[in-house]
Amino acid sequence: MFNDLQGYLFIGFFIIFSVISTFALLSTYKLNKKSIVMFVLLSVVLHFSGSIYFYYYSFNTSSDAIHYFVASDNYTSLNNLFSTNFIIYLVHWLRYFIFGNSYFGLYAFFAYIGVLGSTIYLIVFYKLLHIINKQIGVMYNKKIVKITGLLIVCWPSSMFWDSSIGKDSLCYFFIALFFLSLMELSRSKTYILPLIISSFLAFIIRPYLFLVGTIAFLGWFLFSRKKKKSVFLNIILLILFFTIFIFIADFLAKLGGFESFDYNNIAGYSIKQQNYMAEGTYIPVPTNDPIKLIFILPYLFIANLLLPMFFLARNLMGIFASIQNLFLLYLIVKFLKNYSVWKLILKRNNIINYMFYFFISGMSLLSMININLGLADREKLMYLPLMLIIMFITLLYSKSFYKQRI
Repeated sequence: MFNDLQGYLFIGFFIIFSVISTFALLSTYKLNKKSIVMFVLLSVVLHFSGSIYFYYYSFNTSSDAIHYFVASDNYTSLNNLFSTNFIIYLVHWLRYFIFGNSYFGLYAFFAYIGVLGSTIYLIVFYKLLHIINKQIGVMYNKKIVKITGLLIVCWPSSMFWDSSIGKDSLCYFFIALFFLSLMELSRSKTYILPLIISSFLAFIIRPYLFLVGTIAFLGWFLFSRKKKKSVFLNIILLILFFTIFIFIADFLAKLGGFESFDYNNIAGYSIKQQNYMAEGTYIPVPTNDPIKLIFILPYLFIANLLLPMFFLARNLMGIFASIQNLFLLYLIVKFLKNYSVWKLILKRNNIINYMFYFFISGMSLLSMININLGLADREKLMYLPLMLIIMFITLLYSKSFYKQRI
C-alpha cells in the first residue's frame, strides 16, 4: 500500500504525461508561446510537489484520502454514485486497472487532473482576452499580462488542494472544462459533448454545483442578457425554476448530507461545524441561533472569501492562506476602483457575465454552510478562479480604457 519507490515511478510518469498533455492543449489553442509554456511547467512542478507533500501529510492527520483508499478495496456498488461514493468507486477502478495497491500513485493521478484544470483556466483567460479585445476595440496592458497568466495557472491554494485524492481536483477540472466548452460552443458544436459530460460529472461529485450553476443562469437570464428582455418570458422562467426546484430540493439536500432542504437544517449543519473550531483555522461566529445567523450572512460571505487573515491563523497553513487572502483583498480593491471598465466588459461578453453570476452564486451558497476555513478554502476553488479571470481581465484593460477616454 505504501510503496514509496513505486509511487515515485508513477509521479515521474505523470509528470512526463502532464508535460505532453498540456503542451498539446496549448498547441491546439495556439498558445504554445515560451512564457505560457514555462508557466504551465511551473504549475506541473508545484502540483506534483503538492501531491508528494499531501501523501506524507496524510499519515499524520485525519485524511479523507486514506479513507477513500481503504473503502475502495471491494467497492463496486452502483446503487449510489453521488459525492463521496463516486470518489471511492473511481479509486477502486483506478487501483484495479492502473495503480494496484499504490496509494502514492493515486496522488499522481489527481495531481495530473489538477494540472489539466489549471491549464484549461489559463486557456479560458487568454481566449477571453482575445475575444474582448475585438468586442471593445481596446488593447490590453501587455506589460502585466504575463504576471496575471502566471497567477491564474499557479494560484497557491489550487497547487495544494488540487493535488490530493478527492473531489477538489476533479471538480476544479470539470468546471474549467465546462466554461471552455461553453465559450467554444459558438465556434464548434462538437463542444456540446464535453459541456454535457463536465456538467454531469461535476453534479455527480458535488451535487450542490447543479444549484450554483442554475441560480447563476437564472441571474444571467433575468439581468444580463444582450437581447431585449421579455417580462412574460422572465415570469415563465421563474415559475418553471421554482416548480422544478420544489420537486428536487429534498433530493439535492439528501445528496449534500442534509435531512431536507430547509433553513433550519442548513443553519444547523453550519453551526455543527463550530464543534471543530478548537483545531486549525476557523471563522468566528457570534451566535448559535439559526434565526440570528440570517443577519450575519454578509459577514459569512466576506469571511469565506477573505479569511483567514494573520490574526486568525492558528497554524502554518493558516499563515500561507493569510498571505494569499491579503493579495486577494488587494485585487478586489483594485477591481472595484475600475467599476466602469468592469461594467463595460460585462455588458459586451455573455461568458464573463455568466462567470460572474456563477461566482456570486457559489460564494453565497457555500458561505451558508462553511464555517471551517480549511473546508472553505478548498471549496472556494469551485468559484474563485472564475472571479480571478474577471478581475485580471478588468485590470489589464483599465489603463488602456482610461487612456482612450482621455
